[in-house]
Amino acid sequence: MISFLEGYIMSGKNQETKYKISNIQIKDGLISWENHTVRSSGISQVWLGELTVKPFPAELFLILLFIALAGTHVVCMLIALAASAAVWLLYHRTGGAEKMVHMKLLDGDVISFSAHDEDSIAEFYEAVKSLTENGTALEILFDENEKAVKSSEEDAAKDTTQAKVKTVNRSAASGPLTQELQVLYENYTKKEDTDNEILAFLEELIGLTESGERSSLTAAYKKFVTLGLISDCNELGLDKIIQEIKASIYQ
Repeated sequence: MISFLEGYIMSGKNQETKYKISNIQIKDGLISWENHTVRSSGISQVWLGELTVKPFPAELFLILLFIALAGTHVVCMLIALAASAAVWLLYHRTGGAEKMVHMKLLDGDVISFSAHDEDSIAEFYEAVKSLTENGTALEILFDENEKAVKSSEEDAAKDTTQAKVKTVNRSAASGPLTQELQVLYENYTKKEDTDNEILAFLEELIGLTESGERSSLTAAYKKFVTLGLISDCNELGLDKIIQEIKASIYQ
């Protein structure tokens, strides 16, 4: 779950309520924490800013001071007032320069979040910004150490991407057949619906072609046809592969 964040909700009257947030989740277009939920469509603006500092309640302090002076235990009351003022300053002024993520809702309310780690708050800001601008429905959580934890769906997507961009390093002196197989392999890495099994098969086929193992190649060519890769060869104009398969299977 998302970080141990501090949140402040400011109403249309600029009244702020400070509360502790132990769980935040961004999923399916929703930002949820504790018993609160905000839909991305209900956010009109997102920006990074500093912690809002409340003005010192001087009027209230003066009223309490006069009451203390009029009482019988003046010294005790003055000490209590001084301690209260110190606590207020420490509570409200500490971290005044702390970065926060502010979200303005359609009804005019502003919800702000802060974290102790600037990298975490920056990543949270980018996630919320992406959610509101692009409608990204990716699930993102933060752990108790304010570190982002990606969803299992994203991890799976990352694994697929890494498999797709994997390159096959071959010698520049490879023959025409190997070169065409490399073209076919690279073409498959650019497809959105790439089957990792096909990529692994093509990589294996390139190795068999370079080694010249005829018996293994014949079996591999039959699988090549079964996987429907001939149509890709026709589209890319890879005639050398087509001719080699015809000669090996239909001779």
